[in-house]
Amino acid sequence: MPSEFLDISTKAKELKITEAVLRARILSAQLPCFAFLAQEQAFGTQSEFLPAWDGRTFPDIYWQDHGTSFFAERVPRMPRYTLQGWVELETTLVSKILSLGPQPLDRQWVGICDGNDNLICEVVAQGGPGSEYEGYLYQPSATVIGPEHVFLKSSTESEKQQIHPRAENGYLRVIAAMRALLLSPDGGDFKKQDALIELLVSRYGAAEGISRRNLESLFPRAVNVAGTSLRPPEE
Repeated sequence: MPSEFLDISTKAKELKITEAVLRARILSAQLPCFAFLAQEQAFGTQSEFLPAWDGRTFPDIYWQDHGTSFFAERVPRMPRYTLQGWVELETTLVSKILSLGPQPLDRQWVGICDGNDNLICEVVAQGGPGSEYEGYLYQPSATVIGPEHVFLKSSTESEKQQIHPRAENGYLRVIAAMRALLLSPDGGDFKKQDALIELLVSRYGAAEGISRRNLESLFPRAVNVAGTSLRPPEE
């Protein structure tokens, strides 16, 4: 089911706080912000690429996969997409928009989330359907995002679907235990967490939620909840 997105003024009313307080929370990276993109061209990387689109999994955004593009020798091929829908904005970009005014969405990372608010992948936004002539190539013109284009998700539906904290902590302890096993000499024998993440992304990166950013965020949370009892011996 598609999510409901609210502008800053409406979201402040939903939370029963002033717009100034809400902006302060946004600027302190407490709340994710989104923008709607129409026919935005975007690129992935060899480790960050989108799975096949499924409307049930991704009700808030659609993308068309154009395959990989080759730009120059010794430059890896990059998957290319056209995006239509809601994307999560990076906190630094949101801070600039709210503090300095409209900003171009030119070669900026944007997040692709599933219907459960999980960040699945990040891609680089390259511009909208318009184009500007640059040398002998036509380059897409950058989409400009202003404060009026910054939206937040309504908390009504997310509160209904929220996982109970005890259940979430249980899941995180399981993740911490599996991480500890894989980093232990008598388990997976990975020397560093980076090597473990690299292998997980290379083998299972097409699955929802298996991205470098997600894993780098999830593992510390799991370790923090689990405590010292579920750490590999050498940590």
